[in-house]
Amino acid sequence: MRRSRFSSLAMMSGWLFADLLLVLFLTLLSSTAAGGPQTAPSASPSVSPSVSASPSPSPDASAVSRCPQSFDLRSHTFTVDQISLSALAGYSASARARLVGDIRSQLRARNLQNQYAGMVIAFGFAPNANRALAREAAREAGLMLRAELPTFARVQVREFSYESSTTNKISFDVFFFVRC
Repeated sequence: MRRSRFSSLAMMSGWLFADLLLVLFLTLLSSTAAGGPQTAPSASPSVSPSVSASPSPSPDASAVSRCPQSFDLRSHTFTVDQISLSALAGYSASARARLVGDIRSQLRARNLQNQYAGMVIAFGFAPNANRALAREAAREAGLMLRAELPTFARVQVREFSYESSTTNKISFDVFFFVRC
């Protein structure tokens, strides 16, 4: 049985469309990896007034915007042991202060307080199969970091829970943006 000429033409046009889509995808991928298209500076500078009433946050925001943003693939782990998960999930001021203080001191010890975090994976550990409480505490802890510390201001947090045999704790795996 012989195929019609129309069927063969339709198949060829399908492959042509797929090839064209592949070329467009690769072009987009290479321009994104290279930092996007570069524009030449204009000959006449423009001046626009700006007033800033508040001081800038501790990480240099202009340095982040000049660099192509990518993650450092090495994660940094921060852990707060022996913390009351129910107090943390219940918005306790003392648990909040302890968590933020511990993370702040760990950031200083590693000289990371002037970097921006891009992604945080928060783990809640709880004994006796209380995984729902551990996950809620991990979520609240991530939100607290985002609200309290400039390093975590624009971070995306994902929370998980695990059963621990001995202690309540919150652990964060943090991926920072690469510094220029």
